[in-house]
Amino acid sequence: MSMNSGQRASGLAVEAAGATAPARLPELRFSTSDLPAPRQFEAWRERLSAWMEVLPVDDPRTGFVAEQRSWHLGPLAVTWSSSRNGSLNRREAARARRDQLDHWVITFMRQGEFRCRLGDDSVTLDQHNLALYGMQHSNHADRGAAEWLMVFVARDALPEIAPSFDALLGRTLDTALGGLLRGYLDGLTRQLPRMTRAEAPRATEATLAVLRAAVTGSAEHCAAARPQLQTVMRSRVTALIRQNIGSARLDPTRLCRMAGVSRSQLYRIFEPEGGVAHAIQRERLRAIRRALADPAERRSIGRIAEGCGMPDPSSFSRAFRQEFGMTPGEFRDVARSAGGSVLPDSLISGQPRPLDAMFRHLRG
Repeated sequence: MSMNSGQRASGLAVEAAGATAPARLPELRFSTSDLPAPRQFEAWRERLSAWMEVLPVDDPRTGFVAEQRSWHLGPLAVTWSSSRNGSLNRREAARARRDQLDHWVITFMRQGEFRCRLGDDSVTLDQHNLALYGMQHSNHADRGAAEWLMVFVARDALPEIAPSFDALLGRTLDTALGGLLRGYLDGLTRQLPRMTRAEAPRATEATLAVLRAAVTGSAEHCAAARPQLQTVMRSRVTALIRQNIGSARLDPTRLCRMAGVSRSQLYRIFEPEGGVAHAIQRERLRAIRRALADPAERRSIGRIAEGCGMPDPSSFSRAFRQEFGMTPGEFRDVARSAGGSVLPDSLISGQPRPLDAMFRHLRG
């Protein structure tokens, strides 16, 4: 997630222009990129002063390039942040007593690493885990260049699981459900820039359901969050299919082993999409379609198909035509005549509100 210079806030939150912006979920955007280098760190420090103190690792006069995007979903606040520079982040016990913020916080990394001391416990955050802590406790985090997500949860939003959540504070959630929670929150954050105000309440309820399931592990809460958890698991398995797309030996048995799920779970997850074998074939065909649309791709159609795990020309050609309504050769001709521009994407935001006010307005 990044912004072009026309969308950056230059140390200020701004509303992005666009005819559909009023329908979008409000978003706060902030960047130091357009500020003079000597002022960048102070702008970032001021930005985070709503809940913590930030100290530089290097000489702050040499520059501090960082970005942040934030969204408010009723009892939740979600922030995406990225920085090219390291810093020391401190929330002391005295500050926690003074501002009386006691929200739960879930943090995880997309890139880089945090070394955190949460209360009396020390943890390392990377791309494979997430940490839970409470704003009522002190925490110290040291990090280098990184990209990370933070989800702030109003304690009143989940009173029924408060004891379970509190028992996990200061720890990483290294469980299968923790992995699903991380995947869900990562996917949610990728969708927030496109989310409308009308969609936000449903997204909030779905997020709370996944939180209940991941924190408690109870059968009741897992059952309530099953649609969301299955969506996350389907995304994980689909990612594995894409990573192993060239293997002709990719089948449900191998996928179960790589994903750590049972065969019955795997079949249940992909049942709405026509089954696991169909999902594998569809991903192969989509990979072939992307290659055929690439003007720089010089391989023959047969070599592309073989590289995507479909070595039999006749069955591949038949499947491609059934999926896309034309032969691979016809598709390549159409795509090349269009300059390869076959598959589009986008991003918008809305009315900002200050971070400290956002924290104050988190509610159950």
